[in-house]
Amino acid sequence: MASGDWPVASGEWEVRITEWSTSILRGNAEATISYSLFNSNQVLPKGKYGGLGRVIVAFSRTTGHSYHFNIKIMEITLTKTKWNIDKTHSDIGFKVKHLMITNVKGSFGEFDGSIYTTEEDFLSAEIDIWIDPSSVNTGNEQRDKHLRSADFFDVEQFKEIHFTGNTFEKTGDDTYEFYGELEIKGIKKQVKLDVESGGIVKDPWGGHRSGFTITGKISRKDWGLTWNTALEAGGLMVGDEVRIICEVQLTKDVETTS
Repeated sequence: MASGDWPVASGEWEVRITEWSTSILRGNAEATISYSLFNSNQVLPKGKYGGLGRVIVAFSRTTGHSYHFNIKIMEITLTKTKWNIDKTHSDIGFKVKHLMITNVKGSFGEFDGSIYTTEEDFLSAEIDIWIDPSSVNTGNEQRDKHLRSADFFDVEQFKEIHFTGNTFEKTGDDTYEFYGELEIKGIKKQVKLDVESGGIVKDPWGGHRSGFTITGKISRKDWGLTWNTALEAGGLMVGDEVRIICEVQLTKDVETTS
């Protein structure tokens, strides 16, 4: 495609600069891509290059030089990759202050999810998780029965805790902030979770796995979990802040959809 055919429609593209009409590249266009990275026959990373044509035109105007490009453009077919939660190696847990001095830990035994990425890029992840609140387990049956009651999760009326998320922001080499919507007892609130990635590995059976440690803090009152008892010495029996602590291991589905 010659430079006169720009700009092209927005989309996912692979752009290869096959030939420069001059070996001198001067100036600095206003762009999110540094032109110092452009070399002959270099393949640019996968990404959204819908505005690239306008950037090239602006580059020519900015420098006052006329550059001619032979540009080969191929639309990339990106694969949707499905991931399954390995429940035997995953834990959806929480902890909350008791009597204002120690933490009580709990977890949910029944959960599942729908997780898709573009290729194996979790920055593109679309995540849908559902949890059965009646499966709550804190190691004390009397307390668990209370948590299942209308004072807390009200499992007779609300059968599911639901989380949807699709915004990952990279904060470090292996760390991310993950934003989504958490629904408890019919109340939906936005939450931010901190995610540490263990990477993707090949398991002994030839499959691919990815692991994540997920933490966060929420106020249970925001979801109507307001039950409490005042202590004689002051303070409350149960803390408001709930710390989310999850270990999640995913297996790559052998069948993916394009």
